Amino acid sequence: MAFTAWIKQAGCARSTASQWADDCAVRIRKEVNPATGRQESWLSGHDVAILNDYCHQLGQGQKSSATVVSLAPGNPVLPAAWLPQAPEPAAPTRSREEERDALELLQLRLAGLRDALDLGAPLSTKETTLLLGVRPGADPLGRGGIEARRLGRNLWQLRKAEAVAKRKGLW
Repeated sequence: MAFTAWIKQAGCARSTASQWADDCAVRIRKEVNPATGRQESWLSGHDVAILNDYCHQLGQGQKSSATVVSLAPGNPVLPAAWLPQAPEPAAPTRSREEERDALELLQLRLAGLRDALDLGAPLSTKETTLLLGVRPGADPLGRGGIEARRLGRNLWQLRKAEAVAKRKGLW
């Protein structure tokens, strides 16, 4: 049976019918329609029976998970949520050396940020990204009390947001 014909028979949306087919592990085959010569989606007679039973049980108010289990008593199809899942990997733990490296990197980043603010030297977009932790896109970009102003293409200058606010008369 053509999948579109079954959808009309069931009186549901194509997306709903596709979801039901996924729930029931029904395989929709692509074949050429002999009448039109165009490729269409087809269901086997067994798959049509499964989907009809599924619709009937859903129409009686049964939940979809219980419906899927009750469809084929000899060969039940279980929802993916009921299948055994691989345990999630434990959160990676850092060794003391890795923690020390991370703290050292943070200290270097903060020192670089302090130097960039004190000197007012122009920075590239990549350098600004490394110091602020976010890639600047809009001008001006404010983050953590620091404002990045675009001076030109791939050229940024960092300032303390307080100084900018005082200059504009906001403080």
